[in-house]
Amino acid sequence: MPWYHVCFLLLLPGVSGCGAKDKIPESPMAGAADSGADGDTDSGSDVTPGDSGSEGGVDSGEATPGDGDDTGGEIDLSATYNRAYFRASHNSYSGGERGTLVAQLDAGVRQIELDFHDNDYEEQGFRVGHGSPGSEVDHSSPNPASDSLEDWMMVVSDWSLAHPGHAPIHLQLNIKDDMTDNRHTGEGSLAALNSLLLDVLSGRLFWARNLEGDWPTVDSLRDKFVVGLTGVETMTSRVAYVRDKGRDPAVAINDHGQIIEVHQSELHDSLWYWTGQLQDDGSVIWWHHGRYDNGRSPAIALNNNGVFVEVHRSQTDDDLWYWSGSIGPDGDLQFLENREFDSGVAPSIRFTDLEANTLREIHTSDSDESVRWDWLAEVDPASGLVAWGAHGTTADEAFDTDTASAEAGEVSVASATHGASGANTLVYTTPTSGPSRIRYAQIAFIDTSWGDLPVLTEASRFRSFPSGDHVALRDWTAGGGIGRMWHFSESDAEELASSPPNFGATDEPLSAWYNSWAVGVGVSE
Repeated sequence: MPWYHVCFLLLLPGVSGCGAKDKIPESPMAGAADSGADGDTDSGSDVTPGDSGSEGGVDSGEATPGDGDDTGGEIDLSATYNRAYFRASHNSYSGGERGTLVAQLDAGVRQIELDFHDNDYEEQGFRVGHGSPGSEVDHSSPNPASDSLEDWMMVVSDWSLAHPGHAPIHLQLNIKDDMTDNRHTGEGSLAALNSLLLDVLSGRLFWARNLEGDWPTVDSLRDKFVVGLTGVETMTSRVAYVRDKGRDPAVAINDHGQIIEVHQSELHDSLWYWTGQLQDDGSVIWWHHGRYDNGRSPAIALNNNGVFVEVHRSQTDDDLWYWSGSIGPDGDLQFLENREFDSGVAPSIRFTDLEANTLREIHTSDSDESVRWDWLAEVDPASGLVAWGAHGTTADEAFDTDTASAEAGEVSVASATHGASGANTLVYTTPTSGPSRIRYAQIAFIDTSWGDLPVLTEASRFRSFPSGDHVALRDWTAGGGIGRMWHFSESDAEELASSPPNFGATDEPLSAWYNSWAVGVGVSE
């Protein structure tokens, strides 16, 4: 998977070591952020319920520029993406009058919708289906014989590679299960979904985070994929993709720009983490997110070998505990040891040398807030065991837990009010970027629905409408939004002849009436 920073996630062929030269060339983030916390999940508390990049290289998420310039090339006169029309199918996996995925793509369909479930992810991965995995799924060849979302995405990817020059394909992923109960990537979190997108569609994605201002043209997006996340019944999952909420955040960074953030849930005593990578422009791409314990007042230290030691106060008393571990080859955290080491409040910790395994911890006495104690310690990278050495009172101030600096740069974190996300939103700031939300890497666009929270509607200009909802769709597209109508019918086509949806997502993409409609509105293929 050639998409993460070489040291942060997976090693790229022919590259060794870690440094700024290996960062993904991303432009600043645009739009939204991620989740909050609710019991054992990390969802929004106010909800109850790049691309270019060489072959085999990184995925920057940028659009390819048009051909028109001062060098005499042809001028790109194609429509901007939000003003273009595309053939689309609803529940593209269900066969019948839709045909197979390949038949649909051959007929010019450029929006494919795949409903998917995360139940039993650890054993079976994400699986396609309507009401349940495998429900209403047509396995007729050349459709996949399995329900694996990856297999179904590969059919679309392979078709794309075999048909260069096609208009951008919009992959609409309908989330059928609440993904906020997946407490880390290995359980099928939204980070796992991002990973799948980048693994299957590497080098051909137009990232949501790279949309700045006007949409690019259709021709500049040819051979690329635009991904949408929809699912009106799983709004919490879409909210979790665009923001996170929490309190008492702490952060660490090393010389390679690897970042770990830890915080307490907004409403509960659960402790959560994020891993990220500092970019050349000062922004941070946040990759993995997960729950690791219960407690309060977390602090984190990280060295240049990816070894970390986290300290926190117990959720019930003044006992102080530590976790140790390292950043794994996939960029996620691998936890090794969890032990009590002292009593006190407001713990803080730093490596004394980022090239070594020695640390210093400073905390406040639990019986006298004017007294601070410190420890000198050393962590064994292999076992994770921390040897606690010299210990005594100190006049030194505790380390800043919400700001960290290294050769790569500086990053600060906070829990603050941020746009439509509201209060207690986790944000980060660097000297040249922010405040921006700590959230999943914004690869996919949010597809909104009526009744969605403002944090979703501010994040994207995509919206889906049911068949017959003509007035609302007209108003949306007239305002520059991208509209999709599902169960799009012949009567919808007639009623919307002068103001068609960008995506008429029909159950009959191979029918004569649909072909006539597509030709009439001038779809891009």
